[in-house]
Amino acid sequence: MKMSTLVVGAVAAPAIVTSVCLLSAAAAGATTEEAGASSVSKSADTSDPSTPPSSPGSDTDEPGAITASDDDADPLSDVDADLDADDDESGGAADFNADDDSGESIPAGEAAGSGDADADADQSGPESVPNSARRYASESLVTLDTVVDEEPEADTVDLALQQIAQARDELYSATWDSGLILAGLAAMLPQMYLSGATTSLERWEHDHARLQEEFAATVDNPFAHWIAGLRIENSIQRTIRVQRQLDAAEDWLPVVGWFGPRDAMAAIAELVDKAADNGLVYQILDLYMENVDGVRHVNPIMRMSVNGGEYVDVLLDTGSLGLVIDPQLIGLKNIGAPFDHGTGCYGDCSVEYAWDAYNIPVAVNGIESSPTPVLVVTLDTWYALSETNGAYDGILGIGANNPYPFPSNPLTALPGLLNQGVLIQERRRRAILGPNPYSARVTLDGAPIIRDLVVQVGDHDRWLVETWIDSGGIFGTVPKNVVGGDDSVPAGTPISVYTEDGETLLFAYTTTQANKPDVVPGGPVIMGFPPFQAASIYVDFRGSGKTIFNHA
Repeated sequence: MKMSTLVVGAVAAPAIVTSVCLLSAAAAGATTEEAGASSVSKSADTSDPSTPPSSPGSDTDEPGAITASDDDADPLSDVDADLDADDDESGGAADFNADDDSGESIPAGEAAGSGDADADADQSGPESVPNSARRYASESLVTLDTVVDEEPEADTVDLALQQIAQARDELYSATWDSGLILAGLAAMLPQMYLSGATTSLERWEHDHARLQEEFAATVDNPFAHWIAGLRIENSIQRTIRVQRQLDAAEDWLPVVGWFGPRDAMAAIAELVDKAADNGLVYQILDLYMENVDGVRHVNPIMRMSVNGGEYVDVLLDTGSLGLVIDPQLIGLKNIGAPFDHGTGCYGDCSVEYAWDAYNIPVAVNGIESSPTPVLVVTLDTWYALSETNGAYDGILGIGANNPYPFPSNPLTALPGLLNQGVLIQERRRRAILGPNPYSARVTLDGAPIIRDLVVQVGDHDRWLVETWIDSGGIFGTVPKNVVGGDDSVPAGTPISVYTEDGETLLFAYTTTQANKPDVVPGGPVIMGFPPFQAASIYVDFRGSGKTIFNHA
């Protein structure tokens, strides 16, 4: 008995001491959270060691396509230097030229934003990068929503909180209530982590909508607006810390099992794992901005894994729907048989590819989705497609109301709230999955197709025309009637895009010799990268999608 007691004491002592020490550390961490410390994701240029070698090595400012777009924004603020403070100025009369008739035009208004392109910019992508699919969806909604964000859904967060509470109760029951004193002492640390996760999720549910309102209300007070932005960033980071807290609790549970309740700890670990999935609110993804034809920071590239394969670069494309991927870069384990076959093309459809559809998971930031349709291009057609691509291995289409090449967005298969949408902040070199973290300035039905917006090119009449907000559309296109029958858009031409009533400026920029839209005989206006360089844009995945221009 004495020998047994000594052995137990020798084993238990380190655990108890460790528990006390880490308990103190956890308490210290909680106080920093109370103080509002903010940890902000760095840009892809510095934080991702796997960023492609063609990524710009320096952000020394050179003239770019959009005013201030070459300046890396302050990582602690959500700034859009290209939008004027008076974006809500009146656009003029109430009648518009329609894209299918010749009604009376609105008097020309002032255009905002200008900039220059630099022909000697960093190494650029290939000559031709596929614009998003041009196949039109059968229908898109047309209404202008309010500028105040709706409160995000929190069903999975509520479920996560219930699961954490159940895990804490079962942990107490399996240790202290069962008379296992050493196990109870060892359980102090996972209990602390679970308690911290509960507090963080509850504070997000309680505070985040109010922080969004504060951010919207302080747009005219730069200092207060900056502070409000910091508080939103801290709220985002708080939800990300929940994952670390739950992972730490799950990792510690086997130690509690050393002192008796092994089976109970395994069951509790499974419950905590489910809570971690349901408690996912935000994930910050690094974006590498690829250069195209001498214009800097055009194509947004993110990293993801397909079916457990290596992480690869994919174009984040709001103008199409469905993931198209290089067949050599996916995991093959348990891939199964394809459930569908087809062909597709991008841009002018000069290159067609064949694909097989597999129901397999994808992963971002180490978070795996449930099985979801992925279009794996056949090896014999991938080479031709890759020749028209930039420096990426796939195209991730997230535009809900242009269901081409396949009506499925793999990001909607992610757990928790990550499947609601994504905030694209190209100037901050990041995208944020989850509900819209910032406050909406203007909410438009449809993504990428918005029917209709008012577009003015130079001194030509304003036109009410179907418009695509397409992150993969490069420099975009405009129909000939919008430019008065001209064959091209000269450098130095201001382009402004307004809401349907012509009252609210969404964004504006000035063309350069390198950055100007192509003129096409007809069809919609396709806005490529300029709106994403000028504004912080949230793309809602649900239904037919929403395109949301956030407050700067």
